[in-house]
Amino acid sequence: MKKIIFLTLFACAIMQAQAQKVTLFEKLSNDKNVTTVFISKALLSMMPHIDKGGTDIKSIANKLSQIEIYTTESQNSIRIIKLEMEALSKNRRYERIMQVKDKGQNVVFLAEQQNNVFKDLVMFVEGDKEYTVIRLMGTFTPEDIQKVVNNK
Repeated sequence: MKKIIFLTLFACAIMQAQAQKVTLFEKLSNDKNVTTVFISKALLSMMPHIDKGGTDIKSIANKLSQIEIYTTESQNSIRIIKLEMEALSKNRRYERIMQVKDKGQNVVFLAEQQNNVFKDLVMFVEGDKEYTVIRLMGTFTPEDIQKVVNNK
């Protein structure tokens, strides 16, 4: 009997973690004050080879399954995003991998990483009047990111 109770509680905890992950993006998608951009793997694969200053964007684009971008200037929507970001950062599946504060901007990077492979990278950018969330989903390594950043 104890095993059944434990397994039930464990299953509920897993479903709660999944629900939190989906909730933020569903809320943003359904908010009329949020501009939403969705880029599918099909569109990413049609991108021509892009080489900007030695940076090969296509090398990581092939490893992405989708990109989602959400932007708002609505104070109510920004409040909801901040609350959801905090909930997501407390979720054990996500780790805060970087935070940058500079000249009124606050940028927070959260990542879901499994076996040294990123599955979900979420960037929260808070500006003076605007808040943007960028979500990169796929399968890529820290080295893939480093290649793009280091202009290799």
